[in-house]
Amino acid sequence: MVVLTEFAMLVVLTTFTTLAVAQTNTEYEYSNGNSTVTVPKSQVASIRALAEQSNKSSAERCCDSNKGEGGNSTKRKEKRQAECSTPCFWISWCPYFVLSLSQVSANPVCCLHPTVTGLAGVADLCCEEYQLCV
Repeated sequence: MVVLTEFAMLVVLTTFTTLAVAQTNTEYEYSNGNSTVTVPKSQVASIRALAEQSNKSSAERCCDSNKGEGGNSTKRKEKRQAECSTPCFWISWCPYFVLSLSQVSANPVCCLHPTVTGLAGVADLCCEEYQLCV
């Protein structure tokens, strides 16, 4: 009887731990049919690093709706980058280049794409290896 009680307590503790971890996962905002993802400001630098590690380009874009206009084209571009408060990353290509767990390391930024993280084992790998828990 004591073993059953300890087992029951272990199940309850595991359930609470799982719920706590699930509640701390980062929320990502997807746009344009999951083709771009906006990440929290606290993660922008680490996502930029993962994008640089990826074999396929993951262009960073500005997802602000209010962009300023400047003089010549170079100054306009610099001004837009300086004024961008909501960077986002283009990831629409991910489901075509990451088809299995073994392909994630070649394009780790794809851990942000919901189709990719739906593949067997990918969500766990992304959370453990790249701290991108979805």
